[in-house]
Amino acid sequence: MPLFHRNARSFRGVDLVFFDPDNDFEVASKPLGRRDSSKYLFWEEMASTYAAGHSVLVYQHFVRANRESFVERIVEGIVARMDASKVFSFRTSHVVFFLASQPGHAEYFYRRAEHASRVWEGQIRVSQH
Repeated sequence: MPLFHRNARSFRGVDLVFFDPDNDFEVASKPLGRRDSSKYLFWEEMASTYAAGHSVLVYQHFVRANRESFVERIVEGIVARMDASKVFSFRTSHVVFFLASQPGHAEYFYRRAEHASRVWEGQIRVSQH
């Protein structure tokens, strides 16, 4: 059994799972299991975590690409692979957090996102997708 799946057992009873990939979401040049593939978050890892009933939060530095396009690409990937009821993005000048919310958590995260938007006005941009 792969290490990811063995570790996923420890998430039982947890509402939110946080991922901080060193690089980015998966890329074709680094298939799962290959050297340095652990620096990437694989869609299957995120999707299986979501399917297990967890909301999922992912931290990402912006890549060297148009930021709007990058956020749209990741949100589209989340929606396509997880059928998440709500996806939030929290952007600063250098990083973005993606939150795929379980249906039962959506109202809570919506309220928290509104609060963060007010408290960090001008420093963080919150979007719902």
